[in-house]
Amino acid sequence: MVQDTLLGVAKKIHEFESNPERGTFRGWLLNLTRWRITDHFRNQPLAQPGAGPGTDDRTATVDRVPDPAQIDEFWEAEWKQNIFDTAVAR
Repeated sequence: MVQDTLLGVAKKIHEFESNPERGTFRGWLLNLTRWRITDHFRNQPLAQPGAGPGTDDRTATVDRVPDPAQIDEFWEAEWKQNIFDTAVAR
């Protein structure tokens, strides 16, 4: 997924326009990453009922991907922590 995301960035970076009304580069990259992860799980075969213990009532992985708002909150917290750690190290 990382390679697919980086390849997608390389192919689409010329289309990115720095425009605060449309969003940030970080937001664009987050969406691109989210789309690649969703594509990956969407292409995985679903567990067949009776194929093993506990598979009868499993939720598809793509349905367990967190809400975009939760991902944005996590991303922002990680970003701030990374900036803090870098500042402390310097």
